[in-house]
Amino acid sequence: MIVKAISFTNSEENRDSFAILDDGIVVCDGVSSVKFAGETAKFFTSYFAEFYKDRRSDPLREKNPDIVEIVSRIFCKLGEEIEGDALEWQTTFISVLRTGLSSSGEELYQIAWLGNGAVFVFKSSYMRMRFKPLVNLVIPDVDSGGRLTRTFNPAIFYRPSVIEISSPEPLLFIVCTDGVHSAEMFEIIRDSEDESGSKFYQDRPEIIDFILERIIACLLYTSDAADE
Repeated sequence: MIVKAISFTNSEENRDSFAILDDGIVVCDGVSSVKFAGETAKFFTSYFAEFYKDRRSDPLREKNPDIVEIVSRIFCKLGEEIEGDALEWQTTFISVLRTGLSSSGEELYQIAWLGNGAVFVFKSSYMRMRFKPLVNLVIPDVDSGGRLTRTFNPAIFYRPSVIEISSPEPLLFIVCTDGVHSAEMFEIIRDSEDESGSKFYQDRPEIIDFILERIIACLLYTSDAADE
């Protein structure tokens, strides 16, 4: 699994953190309203990578990651090391991991999250299509006003949402924090005033299509060069 990461911010303080793993990535975005947002994000990604590696290298354990166990260990570790108000330490997280092959040879992936953000998934066979369909897999943990209802923090343990998917072909994932996209931040639009025949679409930021086009251009160039 090939993983690339880009981090950028318009804020004076970058509260994002990520860790690239052998077969995936974990991305965190510290909650801006708390004192130790960036520190929590860095703590989480650092120990996620460590605990994930420990689990994968243990011959007595299953190779598939137990995300709940890993998050629980980070929860306990952070709780042991901090003093003061535990709610001043909060972050969101998203992890995307390739977990292997099924018995029928399909690619297996696991996506987990707490908070918001997005994971867009794209089939490799779509690369030469003019229209590029993308699906966001993350259902954000927010209330009707868009406020976070669940985060990683050492005060309250929240079980992360986890989904597993399989595909007969490799998948491309674009993982981003809410600074780029999260479902609650974009409108559902209708293509017609005719309620009986109209279709509904969710808007997505132009930067997602820009990133996708750049990735596809690189992949197609590599593929075409290999065929020559």
